[in-house]
Amino acid sequence: YCTVDDRDDFFVALLSGLAGLGVSSLLPRTWEAKATLIVGQSLSTLNPDYSALLVSQRLSTTYASVATTRPVLERVIDKLGLGETPAELLRRVEADAPLNSTLLTIAARDRDAGRAAAIANAVAEELIAKSDVVVGRQTELQAAIEADLAATRNDIASAQAEARALAEIPDRTAAQQARLQVLEDRLPALRATFATLVSYATSSTANLLSVVDPATPPVEPVAPRVLLNAILAAVLGLAVAVGIVAVREYLDDTVKSHEDLAELVDVPVLGAIPLMRNGRDIGASTPRATLLHPRSRAAESYRSLRTNVEFAAVDRPVRHLLVTSPGSREGKTVTTTNLGIAFAQA
Repeated sequence: YCTVDDRDDFFVALLSGLAGLGVSSLLPRTWEAKATLIVGQSLSTLNPDYSALLVSQRLSTTYASVATTRPVLERVIDKLGLGETPAELLRRVEADAPLNSTLLTIAARDRDAGRAAAIANAVAEELIAKSDVVVGRQTELQAAIEADLAATRNDIASAQAEARALAEIPDRTAAQQARLQVLEDRLPALRATFATLVSYATSSTANLLSVVDPATPPVEPVAPRVLLNAILAAVLGLAVAVGIVAVREYLDDTVKSHEDLAELVDVPVLGAIPLMRNGRDIGASTPRATLLHPRSRAAESYRSLRTNVEFAAVDRPVRHLLVTSPGSREGKTVTTTNLGIAFAQA
């Protein structure tokens, strides 16, 4: 009978960890690249509108769902020449839009680092192409608003500069006075037009989608995680070893001690003989330890057995003793020899 001691547990865990390390090292590597987009213009607006920001946050979750739809993935496959189906690509592409944020992250995994970055950027580009603000008439409208804003800003600056110069002339002519009056009347209208254009531009950029951090080829693979797999394999191997020992202990019904034997057959134990091995205790393994090594533990055990046998038969002297065992080479001859020597010495 044997059990797994602490040293065996260590070796089982070590072998399992090395096996996990070897298997993980042989697995193909997987790389992950991420592209980050922003919905709206919250980073560039001097005075962000809370309602527009809230709309952009809600739209980011919608764009995250659109990023993994079949039409977008099909266009990415056609653009990059990937030999796979949209369903297969979907297992390697993820889109995440955190709550209370206008940022959108697109992650792509592939066995090639450069192709992973290309897939993430292609999905981002196709998602931008799906935005109504960036394509069609919305693009032209947004460009027109930006151009009108720039022109109106220049008109206001020019009118203010000219009016300031005329106001500094002490003796203005009638024509100069009339021109100054025209400029002063025109400035409020220009400012009102500028405010209106700013309102239009702010409201129309809530749905604008743009890339703030394009995907680049990653440096380190995300899988397999060799060290983590080795640690998990070591822990799993140790748990399996402990479980096997626990099950074996639970199912084992063999007799391992004299206490088990006494409980099983309901008879007293007369003696227990230690193992007779080579060593300083008895000098050498021998069937005559009681004679040749009288001070050894084995010799003392046989003398105690002799005494217990005598006390067990006080009323009737013992004339015959039978020494037996369930199997061969279990110490019957050694026990008979040493017990006979102990009786002779007495």
